[in-house]
Amino acid sequence: MEPVKVVLIGEAGVGKTSIISRFTKDIFDKDQISSSSAQFISKEIKVNNQSINLDIWDTAGQEKYRSLARMFYKESQVIVFVYEIINKKSFDALKNYWYKEALNNSTAQFYFVVGNKSDLYEREEVSDDEAKAFAKEINGIFKLTSALSNIGIERLFQCIGKKIIDPNYCEEENGIISSNQIKTINNYNIKNLTQSYKLKYNGNEKNNGGKKKKKCCKN
Repeated sequence: MEPVKVVLIGEAGVGKTSIISRFTKDIFDKDQISSSSAQFISKEIKVNNQSINLDIWDTAGQEKYRSLARMFYKESQVIVFVYEIINKKSFDALKNYWYKEALNNSTAQFYFVVGNKSDLYEREEVSDDEAKAFAKEINGIFKLTSALSNIGIERLFQCIGKKIIDPNYCEEENGIISSNQIKTINNYNIKNLTQSYKLKYNGNEKNNGGKKKKKCCKN
């Protein structure tokens, strides 16, 4: 099978680069600088014992680079529209600009609508239902992710692989992580996650009150 071109598009700062870094390198950089151009990284995944090579493209979301981005999502098979759940404007931009751009300038067969930064659910400005409605409207698949806490990232790209293998694949509702589930997964909260990552970056293992810190589960 030829490599599959997957392009992430959306406003600057929504976490496109972080999603790719988390998936391909298992790295999250809280000081990640927004991309000023387009770049890609390849990764092989296995879906149903079948290998698929993904060429995953990261595009710049800043307005001054938008015209350049068009050349990079031409000939893409998959477009991933990314917004941040705490920023309604980033979601509105998908509907009012990025979707139209993709429709007019790409030949993509499959669309995904991804709400990133789901670990910040307490500040949510875009509901799951609203995002699902948009995904349904454009015949896409809705996903929630958190690059920081590594929630939903693997599910997203596995779902992309399943769609490539079987264009008729339609994920069941119970296969989607909802914001309510995110609230209960290992009691994630931004304060504890930030502390955890600081410890990891320092390369130290510390005990909390004499008890070893629990490791976060991986998706």
